[in-house]
Amino acid sequence: MELFLFSELNSSQLKTLEKLLNKTYWGKEITYSDLYTTVSQSSLVFAYKNREGHLVAFARVLTDFIAKAFILDFVVADEFQGLGVGSKLLDEIINCPDLKKVHHLELYCRKDVIPFYSRVGFKKADKELKLLCREHTPRKTLGPIQEI
Repeated sequence: MELFLFSELNSSQLKTLEKLLNKTYWGKEITYSDLYTTVSQSSLVFAYKNREGHLVAFARVLTDFIAKAFILDFVVADEFQGLGVGSKLLDEIINCPDLKKVHHLELYCRKDVIPFYSRVGFKKADKELKLLCREHTPRKTLGPIQEI
């Protein structure tokens, strides 16, 4: 199986990514338009395609290139799972020269995939740290600001 690493997705590959993410628990409602913005605004993009140019695996990273790098949207097409494609993609991220100064490479995942990430050194963060989430809905404006 010959795969090629690349970082710029064409429209067909973005459509495939939309389908892949729509099958996940976190990306069920992502649209092509939102995905275009998400991918283009990422610090780094890692993807594998097959000989025909079809997307088979994807991940993106948000980072400041020093303190933290956060892996997001790590996904492998169903027919390529269990073949080492995900491990190879994760290795590309871990060993990326652009991330060599980063102190912490982070991600969040469900319990069922912790063993996959643990094999390459990921572990649960400090017991005192907890992931906090807030549903974001922009505030309605309260009207013009009045001078005091």
